Amino acid sequence: MDLKTEIFKECTKAHVLNISKMIGDNDLLFAELMDMFFDKQYATRHRISWIVTHCAEAHPQLIIPYFEKMILNLKTPKLIPAIKRNTLKIIADLNPKFSEELTGHALDICFEFLISTKEPVAIKVHAMQVTFNICKQEPELLNELKMVIEDQMDFSTAGFKSRGKKILKAIG
Repeated sequence: MDLKTEIFKECTKAHVLNISKMIGDNDLLFAELMDMFFDKQYATRHRISWIVTHCAEAHPQLIIPYFEKMILNLKTPKLIPAIKRNTLKIIADLNPKFSEELTGHALDICFEFLISTKEPVAIKVHAMQVTFNICKQEPELLNELKMVIEDQMDFSTAGFKSRGKKILKAIG
């Protein structure tokens, strides 16, 4: 199978799901997909990130070697929102354990996304969840997260408020 050709045939959810099933737990095909995910030449990286998300949900062991590069990739200037959103969704859903250094990078990036007035709500919501997941392991940071969420609650969307209320309740 020529993965590139398959990916660019169409952009529908059914097609994305079909490609993720074709990749399955094949680490070589997944590596090829991840090369495209990080390659800035692809104009359809949003579609590639969508496929990566489905592959990671079905076979989380495939994504583990890429976490560090994915987190550091979030620092890329002018990164398209789909890459940010899907990367954060994967990390929020899988809740991996990171090295201390990578945890610091993830927290910095997620707090930056949370306080930004320019990030779409889905990015902020996933960043909030990633931050909360990390802060559960670093309880001294929970108050900082709580302040950031409370500061934005009055001016945010229903999606932000919903996740924010759940996290605030969990913080106590």
